[in-house]
Amino acid sequence: MYKSYLLPIGYMVDMDNVRHCSDSVRYPITHLVVFDLETGGLFPIKDLPKYNAFHHRFTLELDKDLAIEVVDYGVKWNGLQNIKVYHGSFDYELSGSCLPLYDTSMNIVKVYGGNLAHAFIWDNTFLKLTFEPFSFELYNQNIIYTNLFAYFKEYREIDCFLPLFNKISDGIYENNGFVVVTGEVEGKSIILPSNSKHIRISVNSLTVNEIVLNREFISICSVDSPIFKAIRKVYIGKDSSKSQVSQVIESIRISREIYSEELNRLFNYGKFDRYYDYLLDNDTLAKEILDGIDIIVY
Repeated sequence: MYKSYLLPIGYMVDMDNVRHCSDSVRYPITHLVVFDLETGGLFPIKDLPKYNAFHHRFTLELDKDLAIEVVDYGVKWNGLQNIKVYHGSFDYELSGSCLPLYDTSMNIVKVYGGNLAHAFIWDNTFLKLTFEPFSFELYNQNIIYTNLFAYFKEYREIDCFLPLFNKISDGIYENNGFVVVTGEVEGKSIILPSNSKHIRISVNSLTVNEIVLNREFISICSVDSPIFKAIRKVYIGKDSSKSQVSQVIESIRISREIYSEELNRLFNYGKFDRYYDYLLDNDTLAKEILDGIDIIVY
């Protein structure tokens, strides 16, 4: 159980002791700057609490002479700025990452690597952070995303991000069309909110036996959830697109561990129309995937 949800995003530096060299700038670190998912605020801390949801790139020992040195190695062949960050005896490429630095009044000093970054939540869903001026939002798009340099990037369970969502009912959370279903869900049925756009199902229980999907969802992800092993009824809108139907069938197929190299390929490339048509042409495979499940159109 997490006691805090503090996402490391950058550093507070001592501007009175910044050292400028010909090709680098050395910033003495005073604090780690974090984004609090529960309050939506930014603030500096000496180090992360013990039971925090997210990890920091470094172990900070702020009683020592600790600094970040940013070295500009000019321009790469592809036109991008080539920057390395030195922290003690370690060096890191800034490429693909964003590093905001703040003064002691929490004003932006410099943002290296661009003005925005993304924290991965699931599939193509991210927490997008813009630094100057500061803002945040949930975001869904197939992009090459920018990492937070200060955040130790790793796969984090969906529970880490739940403070960003409003609780609709036990186990169902929503934020502007982004919906998360967790193991707290009670009863035999799941009814998705009517405004669901991007759905993440993270339920390990096999007690749910029916799910009612709203008409306008765009994507559904149930990776690592065995929920569709127990589902016996799926309610879906009568005007559902091939994309919607294909994503539901894929969730069932993956949960039931039914292998198909062609369906893997088509789904991974987002070829949902061809996925749907492939199943129409392969009746035996379709029946194996949907065996024992009623698809009810409403």
